[in-house]
Formats: sequence, C-alpha cells, structure tokens
Amino acid sequence: SPNSSAAWVALEASGQVARLDAATGALLSLTAAGPTPRHLSITGDSARLLVSRFVTGALAGEGTAAVDTASGRSLPDFTCAT
Repeated sequence: SPNSSAAWVALEASGQVARLDAATGALLSLTAAGPTPRHLSITGDSARLLVSRFVTGALAGEGTAAVDTASGRSLPDFTCAT
C-alpha cells in the first residue's frame, strides 16, 4: 500500500484478498471479495483496496469489489464512471 503498512494478495480460488504485514509477510487478515478476485489497486490515501473480479466483458456476478483497508471489511461494489 502507498503508506507501506501492508501488502495485499488476491486469492482467486477462495474468492478472498489477504492482507500481509509489509515488513514480515505475516498474514493479518482475509476478506471475502466475491468470485474470482484478480487485480488489485489501492487508493492514494491507502483507505480503499479495489478488487476487479472479471476476466472478459462483465458477466453476471462479476464486478469490482472494495475493501476498507483499516477494518478489512468488504464495502459495496465500486462502480467506475463511464
């Protein structure tokens, strides 16, 4: 993350994202992200992790999940303006 407090890993098979301690690599938390989390982006203030859940054009159940990085809780899906 930009504030160097954590590293994030998409766990596609389990539908989760893992938060790791950036210094030690220790697992800090697992958060449900929905089916097939693949790509991760974090906001500049390190407050929100965006998790894309698609491979091709959007299909039912795919989208972009959001995770509150302070609490590790799932947030409502993120929608980009078109």
